[in-house]
Amino acid sequence: MRRFIGCFLVVAACAIGLTGTAKATDTTRELINLLRVKGDITEEQYQALLSQIEEDEKAKAKTGAAKTWPEWLDRFSLFGDLRVRGEGFFQNDVTARDRFRIRARLGVTAKASDELEGTLRIVTGDPGDPISTNQTMSELFAKKPFSLDWAYLNVKPFSTFGWERPYLTIVAGKMPLNGIMILAGNKEKKIADRKFDPAWRPAAIMGSELVFDDDLAPEGFSQHVAAVEATSGLVRKLGITTNQWSVKELSSGADAWVFSGQGVADLAVTSGIKLTFGLADYYVSGANRIATEANTSSSIFITNDVVLKDGTKAGGTQVKPKAENPIARFTGGFNMINPSLQLGIDTGMPSWPVAVMADYVVNTEANGDDDSGWSFGAGIGQTKEAGDFAFSAAYEYLETNAVVSAWSGSDMGKGGTNVKGPYVKIEWMPLKGLNLSGKNYFVTLIDPPAGKANPTLNRLQVDAQYKF
Repeated sequence: MRRFIGCFLVVAACAIGLTGTAKATDTTRELINLLRVKGDITEEQYQALLSQIEEDEKAKAKTGAAKTWPEWLDRFSLFGDLRVRGEGFFQNDVTARDRFRIRARLGVTAKASDELEGTLRIVTGDPGDPISTNQTMSELFAKKPFSLDWAYLNVKPFSTFGWERPYLTIVAGKMPLNGIMILAGNKEKKIADRKFDPAWRPAAIMGSELVFDDDLAPEGFSQHVAAVEATSGLVRKLGITTNQWSVKELSSGADAWVFSGQGVADLAVTSGIKLTFGLADYYVSGANRIATEANTSSSIFITNDVVLKDGTKAGGTQVKPKAENPIARFTGGFNMINPSLQLGIDTGMPSWPVAVMADYVVNTEANGDDDSGWSFGAGIGQTKEAGDFAFSAAYEYLETNAVVSAWSGSDMGKGGTNVKGPYVKIEWMPLKGLNLSGKNYFVTLIDPPAGKANPTLNRLQVDAQYKF
């Protein structure tokens, strides 16, 4: 009978230990130890019960650390950044302008599988401006608008078709110019940085915005063929991208489109030197639809040469058409041939890599000689960890009709084309995720208006950016 009571107490103690709190588990330990002292259980039984309690504690700890949210939430990942900017415009004999601006961007990617995902991003800024997501702090503390910036599907088939990797990536919707993932998930670790850019542009810390502003988000379709994806050898990547971007759809008349193709090759010259070449051709069909859009939208920045309704010409600086004399058309078309290169050098010091970039564009459809542009830049350092610094400098020369001014870099002087000059930047990361920087553009016009001075415009930008 005594033995039976002892076993009953052991079972009860285990039940308390298995289902109760940590305090109950301690009580169970004390109880089985007491039974061992009294001789109601053997040493072997005591060790077995003690082992069972320890296993149960480990199981509880594992269960407690498990996720408490539904499994489908693992398919979603958030990303974004917040930037605060102080900006000044300084030019001889012109009243200085100072303004403060914010930029907030929040995105989410929903991953159905390694072969299919969708991405949305909302941003601040003027919804009618295709090349800026900045919002000026003004208007008596009024609320600031958010707009849909990205909304695209990313299809990258491979395992379903028995392929070892995604040879083809198809993107449809409103997309970024760079950084679309070719392969997401664990398999991406096989080859680092498996991404492609619908319009690859070189960078040396600061990226080239000779043809397209970084904030431009074209709409339509993009296809990328990854011909080579390797971790050794001279050719590490070789890809071809084609785009069909819808610029302006009209219920009657021809629509405006961009049709383009680009080849990009990554070469590992040595273990510490990487060279990337790109060659693109961007053809704009129905380009005059872009010019006439400025008649109704002040957010469309036109500095290309245009013909007004009365037959006069304008361009070189921002064209601000009047209702009685609107823009009729461009003086020429746009077919932009864009070769570029980027050189990366591993110096042996992880925080101080060196980069060099060069970019060139010529518009074969331009009417006249103002049809080309180029930029060159170099940088040293990077801002990835707290305490990192980076320094970079570049020079840009962009003639009036070399590119579509409504899409080119918005920060070069006042934006648009017919600009030249150097710009420099210094960056510092005082805290992980927080980047502080100062950047200054020294810009003059290539062809100033007749009879007018051409003083240097200094555009200073001081930023604090948090990225997650």
